[in-house]
Amino acid sequence: MPECGHAARVVHDMLVLHVPEERTPLDIDVENQLVALVVAHTVTVSDPASVPVGLPAMEDGRTWVPAAELPSHVRELTRLVGEWRRFQSDACYIEDDGSVC
Repeated sequence: MPECGHAARVVHDMLVLHVPEERTPLDIDVENQLVALVVAHTVTVSDPASVPVGLPAMEDGRTWVPAAELPSHVRELTRLVGEWRRFQSDACYIEDDGSVC
């Protein structure tokens, strides 16, 4: 199957989920959530010595997110993606207080 030209490159601002060779429930769950969010990301099996915060971990731009912070980081990503998508269309929304845009 041919690869998209951009898929072969890792962009500095892309999410990169670094996982151990023997996958864990945490990194599998995080990967599934990123897929469900439909955000650009890549999953790479990494050598633990090459990741400064241990495995599993996420590179978000130039920030490393360690395993203990992955669930809260993905929740925040979910919130941000929801906000972004909400205001990126021509649709009109009814706000929580009943007002219309």
